[in-house]
Amino acid sequence: MNSVGRALTVAALAAAGLAHAAALQTGLEFARMPLSVRAQSAGTYGAYDVLAVPENPALLASQPRTWAVGLSNQLAFGGDENLWGAAAGWAGAGPLGFAVLASGLGAGTVEERDILGHPTGASVSSAGLRYGAAAAYQWPSVQAGLAVGRAAETLTGISGPAVAAPATILLDAGLAGITGRVRGGAAYHQRGGGAASSVSLGVAVALESPFRGSLGGEFVQPLGGVAGVGTAGVTWAAHRILDLRVGALVPAGGGRAGRLGFALHAGSLVVDYAFSLPLGPGPGAAHLVALGYAFGAERQVGPQAAAVFAVSMAERTMAVATFDPQGVSATDAAVVADLLRSSLVQTAAFNIVEKANMDKVLQEQ
Repeated sequence: MNSVGRALTVAALAAAGLAHAAALQTGLEFARMPLSVRAQSAGTYGAYDVLAVPENPALLASQPRTWAVGLSNQLAFGGDENLWGAAAGWAGAGPLGFAVLASGLGAGTVEERDILGHPTGASVSSAGLRYGAAAAYQWPSVQAGLAVGRAAETLTGISGPAVAAPATILLDAGLAGITGRVRGGAAYHQRGGGAASSVSLGVAVALESPFRGSLGGEFVQPLGGVAGVGTAGVTWAAHRILDLRVGALVPAGGGRAGRLGFALHAGSLVVDYAFSLPLGPGPGAAHLVALGYAFGAERQVGPQAAAVFAVSMAERTMAVATFDPQGVSATDAAVVADLLRSSLVQTAAFNIVEKANMDKVLQEQ
């Protein structure tokens, strides 16, 4: 291969690598990739996962326990691309929630070859890192969240020095709410320039027995006329330690993929796995695996508590009968019964039958 041909090949490789780095800067690829295995296999809204916070940071307010940590990895067959993620979230007894997140991407090595297909010894590879923080607040009927971050990528070539792409500022803002069995929300995503902004809409419906689980879906539409992408999936709680998931990724421009996954629960530890299988032209097959651990006190705030409270009130109707005096006067026994009745009313945990209606209720029983 002559010097002119070699120069053109190296220039083409450098241009391809820089184009990949520019894609990160504008948020077209790496900065928008989800970290959550659950989100990829069954929809972001179907099951809470701290690794899915960038999809809609408002969901952080529905963290089920005080602490949640997660690790995830996505490995393409052949090792051409590897994406890892880590996240930790905290939420106190009140409506506030916080999380920190980080992820990295290794895009593999592109080797230079001559016109006959023989390697020349030159190659280009790229790696990226993103990190950020999120906060959420929950009112009685709605959740709001905001996440900010930073992403940068480095292009490395044997034939030249490493080239660092300019850092990209990441911004995610979202709203979410729960009404009965339905959870829904909307989010805005900004990746550097205005051309890299997008909006997403998602919904999930909790399913009751005999098919206990959830059905969810999400649609992301980049702003600026670019085709959007839809995801949908179902999670089946097949056993107390096993969840099964089936999902699909449907970009408007092609590259569809199906996903099969499962989750194993061992106390507070959850192992998630999904297999992504291309259904047409586009990215190849990939393994996705994640570990999640939740600990601390259980949380019930906002609409979740309202839903639980509504069920509890319907099922927990109580009446405090008159106490039979044992070694005390009838007046003292009646006073103690009134004090107990008042205390139960103040807890708001039970629907207490009024004293005047007790005789009627007893007759009906």
